[in-house]
Amino acid sequence: MTPPTYDLTFYAGDTESFVIGWNNSDGTPVAGMEYSEARMAIKINFKDTPILEKVGVIDSVTGVIRFDFTQAETDLLMGDDDFSKKSYRYDVQLEIKDALSVILETKTIIRGLLVVVEDVTKA
Repeated sequence: MTPPTYDLTFYAGDTESFVIGWNNSDGTPVAGMEYSEARMAIKINFKDTPILEKVGVIDSVTGVIRFDFTQAETDLLMGDDDFSKKSYRYDVQLEIKDALSVILETKTIIRGLLVVVEDVTKA
């Protein structure tokens, strides 16, 4: 099954956050989240090496997965080119693990485009 698509826009040089709610249809968190790991990869093209990889912070009580980006990371994504914006592809994979860290399931839970817009103040 294809994961849902959600496009993001970040402003270069700003701190940014991407928050995902990963819950069952009744609103309860997915079982096993307390042992799980969420990873985000950001690439120019699907087959490229990631420009940036992040590990999310998971709140197993609420089912919230949070990825925080520093000023340096959003600057890195903008690069030194003379473009006003840059586009990437991203996805987030969730590894659901048991208490012994055995991976029970790997699932891509969301994907999309990430556009980074040039910072006018520091340009």
